[in-house]
Amino acid sequence: MTSRPSKEEEKKILEKEGITEFDEDIRRFGLERLKKEFGAASSGRVIIARVIKNLIWQAVRQVRSGQMEGLDGNLRSFFYTHIKPVIARIPGALDGARDPYDTMLGAFVELVEDYRLVSYIELDLDDENYFHRLVGETHPHLIVFAEKAGFFRFLKKLHQELGVTVASLGGTPSVLSTEYLVHELSKKVELSKTFVALSITDWDPSGHQIAQAQVRQFGSFGLKEVVHKPMIHPEHYTQDEIEIFRYPLPGRQKTKNQNWLEETGGIGGELLGLESDSLPRKRLRQLIEKALSEYM
Repeated sequence: MTSRPSKEEEKKILEKEGITEFDEDIRRFGLERLKKEFGAASSGRVIIARVIKNLIWQAVRQVRSGQMEGLDGNLRSFFYTHIKPVIARIPGALDGARDPYDTMLGAFVELVEDYRLVSYIELDLDDENYFHRLVGETHPHLIVFAEKAGFFRFLKKLHQELGVTVASLGGTPSVLSTEYLVHELSKKVELSKTFVALSITDWDPSGHQIAQAQVRQFGSFGLKEVVHKPMIHPEHYTQDEIEIFRYPLPGRQKTKNQNWLEETGGIGGELLGLESDSLPRKRLRQLIEKALSEYM
């Protein structure tokens, strides 16, 4: 796993994010104290994101010092026990423009993935995607992941028959799940080894971003070298299949679409996509076996 920042780096991160190590439990602060510690200099308005980051850091410090045990619950549990009791004291915070739960999720991603300052594991937060991944016994460094949960049965067969690691994401990859997965991999194989990640995602801008995000997260948690190969590509289809399965991309995300088109070529240079489910499973299996064979 990637090491934590040094004490000097940690100090700089805490200062940058406005995180203070209080002796008192922040959950006991009244509204005036919250305004004093976390209010904007100009307006005095309490900055919710700053409050939440301080609460997360406080919980981590309490676990590390032995003052508190890990939560043994999920992220929603953490919100109810550590975030909501404080946010509820701030007028309008619970029904503002942005859900404070979403703000908490974003704060965790920053502190866990971007800064490596804290860990979901040390807080004992439940990984609800646990049953949608399997670590390979013979080839744990070979990873096949799919965007959609409907691929898990297919992936499970790959795991059983080829001994590879598999995961169905169910959408955007979870930083929490990736941390747990890499932790499990570290028990089976040196993270300095070359890993191969085969992605089964839609051939469109969103699918492309999902695959890239998952590979980036692998790197964030300590996989030193990841060779990424997408399995869904127009070259794996017959022309007749493309005529049947291609679809026009929605026009509301023009920049995102154009960037994807320039990077991938779309389908014949056009803004057209393909669902990952459209590739026949037998052919997909053959493509996966061929891609993995040189690394086994």
